[in-house]
Parts: sequence; C-alpha cells; structure tokens
Amino acid sequence: MGGAVGACFRFAVSECWLKFGKNVQLMTAVFVINISGCAMLGCVLAKPLPEGIELLFISMLGGFTTFSTFCMEAYELWRLKKRKQAMIYLAISVIGSLFGFMFGWNVRA
Repeated sequence: MGGAVGACFRFAVSECWLKFGKNVQLMTAVFVINISGCAMLGCVLAKPLPEGIELLFISMLGGFTTFSTFCMEAYELWRLKKRKQAMIYLAISVIGSLFGFMFGWNVRA
C-alpha cells in the first residue's frame, strides 16, 4: 500500500515539475525526486520508529523514488551518444542521493 501511495506522489510531483518548470525535462524531475526521497529516507531511518510506521514510510519512499526511470534515462543518453552527459547524470545522481540521505539522517539524528 505504501508503494502505491509513493508512486502516486511521484507522478504528482513529476507532473507539477513539468507543468510549472520552464524548459525542464523529465530527467530533472527524476533527479529531484530521487535526492529528496533519499533525504526523506535518511530522516526516517535515523531514529527508531514504531515498526508499522517505519515499514509504511520505507515502502512509500520506495514507490516515490525512481531508480528504474533513472536507469532508463541514463541509458537513453548513452544510446543517443551523449556519453559525457550520461556519465555526469549517473555521477551526480548517485552522489547527490548519497548526500541527500546523509543530510536527512543528520537532520533527525
């Protein structure tokens, strides 16, 4: 159930991002969703929560973040021979997500 809620929230954030952002692409929405999702997961896991609540948040954030879309976009850049852009996208997404998680963890710790 949490995954479905997270996926719906992801869709809503993506649609808003594309609708209100000028000259933005889906790739930027996915980037923001993944980093913010990692930051939220860090907040959730920094201190123990009741088991049911923690599980709900983890499943919701699993549905919210978009690793499969991230991989598809990186592959699409690679396939279009935009290899440098693909590698930069991969690097900043992974590093940004790690720092997002660490930020969220430290906010709540």
